[in-house]
Amino acid sequence: MKNSIYAVLASVVLVSCSVPKNPLVGKWQNESGGIQLEYTANGKVQIIDSGPNVPDVLRVANGTYKIEGNTIKCQFEGVFALGGLHADKFSVSGNELVITNADGKTTRYKRL
Repeated sequence: MKNSIYAVLASVVLVSCSVPKNPLVGKWQNESGGIQLEYTANGKVQIIDSGPNVPDVLRVANGTYKIEGNTIKCQFEGVFALGGLHADKFSVSGNELVITNADGKTTRYKRL
């Protein structure tokens, strides 16, 4: 009985160790410093735009995200939901995140 309990515990440990870490989790800032992204482990995303010409009502966007391959799929709340589902390509290398939108525009972010 003890051996089977140890075998089950060992299996759980091995499975939990093999789950890939989400490379997006954390805070990121674009090269000009005006936009900050935060991805959480529970699938939440927040975008803060501190640009000088951005109206207050458009400074913060909250939503959810999921990763499918090299694509981030984001659904935002409130007025930002009008844009529908956003699907952008991404890559992470070290402390750099590169996001390419559907129009081919690429934005680079550094991990904070």
